[in-house]
Amino acid sequence: MADLRRPDDSDEAPPSNAALPAGSAPSPDQLDAVQRREFEDFRRFQEYQRFQAAQNEEKPPEKAVPLWRRMLRRRFVRRLVMFAILVVVALLVQQCMFGGGGSASGPNAQSPGFGTGGSVRPDNPRETVRTVYHYIGHHETGDRRPCTLFTASAAAEFAEAHGAEDCTAAVRGLAAEVTDPEQYASPQFGSGVGRVDGDTKEISSCRSMTVRGGPSLGTFALARHSDGGWQVTGYTIEEDCAQAPPSESESESAADPTVTGRPSETVRLLHTHVVFGPASQGCALFSAEAAAAFATAFGAPDCASAVRTLGEDVETSYRSPGFPDSANSSTDGVAIISSCEMTIAGGPPLGIFELTYQDDTRSWLITDHQSEDCG
Repeated sequence: MADLRRPDDSDEAPPSNAALPAGSAPSPDQLDAVQRREFEDFRRFQEYQRFQAAQNEEKPPEKAVPLWRRMLRRRFVRRLVMFAILVVVALLVQQCMFGGGGSASGPNAQSPGFGTGGSVRPDNPRETVRTVYHYIGHHETGDRRPCTLFTASAAAEFAEAHGAEDCTAAVRGLAAEVTDPEQYASPQFGSGVGRVDGDTKEISSCRSMTVRGGPSLGTFALARHSDGGWQVTGYTIEEDCAQAPPSESESESAADPTVTGRPSETVRLLHTHVVFGPASQGCALFSAEAAAAFATAFGAPDCASAVRTLGEDVETSYRSPGFPDSANSSTDGVAIISSCEMTIAGGPPLGIFELTYQDDTRSWLITDHQSEDCG
């Protein structure tokens, strides 16, 4: 039977190192490697701390957020700002659509028949017609206010009656014929024009008015608008009035050099004399040599015969040709106007005109003429 011994029996010798498992006790070389690794880790940690400290020193301090930015973060403030922007935009749109105050004789004067903003229709038929004349007499480039006094159908009738493509073009052509804006803007009305019975009214430029300083217009049919103002609802040209030859005083005024302050005015005045006569006044716009060249171009014995022959086959709209922007450009007091570059309705093109400024009369005289084929 085997002997039983206590584990702590002193008679039993402890196991030797050779009996221990291999690798259970680290060697000195292995301890040195561990220490080196710990040292490297510690050194990298120190370098990281120095890097972090350097980054914090270079980073600038954060600036305080401005008050207006802090305010805009609030929803109520943002809504208030948007409302203010919408109000400003609405005012600008209203200004563009209806315009500011009209120009009686200057840019800041008030228009007749309108309030200070020009956005209310005149309150009676007479003032509506007067305002049409006013805006034509004091026409400004791109001004569409005269046409806003017409309904769409009446504006189309107005354009057709004056041989223009639209109402704005008709106004532009008529404005070019105005010789005295102040007189034209203030026509005289007969005593019965101010009497209104009902919601419609008809005003004739020939029978009910006295127009000076520019062309008489036609007959205006007017009606009361739902807002209480009056607008033009129909328009017809008055042939008898339009084709009546000018009086002696008007002819002298038309031939006066002061009404041809631009080259285009001289050519337009020639068109007017072709339509209405007298032919002699039309030829007065030429020098002797240019008048002879004009007669030759149209196969006539003289200038007056050429003007009379041309006038037999033209319409009233022929008196209002359109001109290119270059028509009034001149070099050393000489301007060239080509009829092929003009917009002409109701009659033939007249050719190429050379105009020379006359210092003594302060006007533009046609000093040469050439025929032209517009193709």
